[in-house]
Amino acid sequence: MTLVPGKKIKAETFQFASGATSNKWTNWSALDVPGIHTGSSFIKNEVQPALLTAYATNISSLDVLLNWYRFYKELRNSIAHHGGVIRQENVDAYETASLGSLASAGIKRNFSGVKPILGGKINLELHDAVLFLAIIQRLSFAFDAKYCHTNQAEANLIARLRGALADSPAPYELTAERKASWIKKFLMHRGGITPSSLPTAEAWLKSNNVLTIKVI
Repeated sequence: MTLVPGKKIKAETFQFASGATSNKWTNWSALDVPGIHTGSSFIKNEVQPALLTAYATNISSLDVLLNWYRFYKELRNSIAHHGGVIRQENVDAYETASLGSLASAGIKRNFSGVKPILGGKINLELHDAVLFLAIIQRLSFAFDAKYCHTNQAEANLIARLRGALADSPAPYELTAERKASWIKKFLMHRGGITPSSLPTAEAWLKSNNVLTIKVI
C-alpha cells in the first residue's frame, strides 16, 4: 500500500513515534489521513467499535509506547552489536522515553531502571526486561484496533474463515437458535471477532460466500 511515490508502509512505519520521518517509509500517523485506504464497512461498524473502546488507553498512548519500544530496541542493539556498552543512542532513547509513563499507557508499572550513563555497561533487571513484552503486546492491540477495518483485513478474515471451514465443515442445517449459537462461536474462535449484530454477521458471511446454514 503506497501513500506517495517511493514511500511504502513497511515495518519501520510502526517502530517510531508519530514525529519520526524517513525518505524511505511513511510514519504510522499518516495512515490516519482520510482517504488513505479503503475500508470494510462490516468490520468498521460491527467489529472495530468494541476494539477501539477496549484499547482506547493504548491507542491514545501510542507515542509513549513507541518511544519505550525504541529504548528497548537500542538496548538490544548495544547488547548484540556493541558488547553491552551504553552508546549515545541509549542515552537519547531513554531521555525521550522517560518523558512518558508506561503506567498511564495501559501497562501495570513503569520502568524502574536508572538512566543509562554513556560508556557504562547495560544492566537490565529481569522485571524490567519483561516490560518489553508488555509493550509489544499493547502496541499490537492498539494498531490492530486502529487499522483492523481495511479491505485487506477483511480479505484476510474471509480467507481465515474459509480455511477453517475447509478443515471442519459447518453443519448443513440447524434450528434458528442453534444456528445463531454456532455462528457466534465460529466467528469468535476461528475468526477472532465478536460482531455487534449477529444477523448482520450472518448476512456478511452469506454475501461473501463463506457460509450458509439452512434453518430447520
